[in-house]
Amino acid sequence: MLVRDIKLAHRLGFKVGRTKLGVIDEILTPVGNWQEFIKMALPIAEELDFKMCPEIHAPTLLKSKMVDDYINFIEKTGTKHFGINIDFGVFAARSERMMNIPGVSKEPSSPEDMIPLLPYTYACHAKFTNMSDDLIETTIPYDRIIALLLEHKWEGYLLSEYEGRNKDVPGHASDQLRRQHVMMKRYLGEV
Repeated sequence: MLVRDIKLAHRLGFKVGRTKLGVIDEILTPVGNWQEFIKMALPIAEELDFKMCPEIHAPTLLKSKMVDDYINFIEKTGTKHFGINIDFGVFAARSERMMNIPGVSKEPSSPEDMIPLLPYTYACHAKFTNMSDDLIETTIPYDRIIALLLEHKWEGYLLSEYEGRNKDVPGHASDQLRRQHVMMKRYLGEV
């Protein structure tokens, strides 16, 4: 299925994709044989110059065994066709529900935790849940995140992902998206 997804993404012109791996628990630990799936798909990813990127999503921390395992795999194989996709939800304050899951840290990852991961990060889900009237995301420290990405000359993709309230109300998500893009342009120095 992964090979089929890579071929389809290539036909559509995509160079990077979020790679879904099965998980075995609430803290999103991948199945034990995830490396076999990735190794099986690497030849076609290399042939089509496609980067497979599993998502690092809350409640996973950037400083975790799971992320270390991904980075060790990349370094061991030397591949440039497997990396990570950091979901900015890892920087948001933990919800009450998350704090009740065994093994979940009460503290989120720090934006600085992504610095050593940037060479392996080809895309980020620029999640946002609450854009204020003055165009600031109130739950995720975008000012620090964007400043670090700029400082380290990161060249990946930011993929907007709205998961706030009223996301299913027609027009609401598009207004929130417009607000987020104005905020990011401001942080990027484009406004």
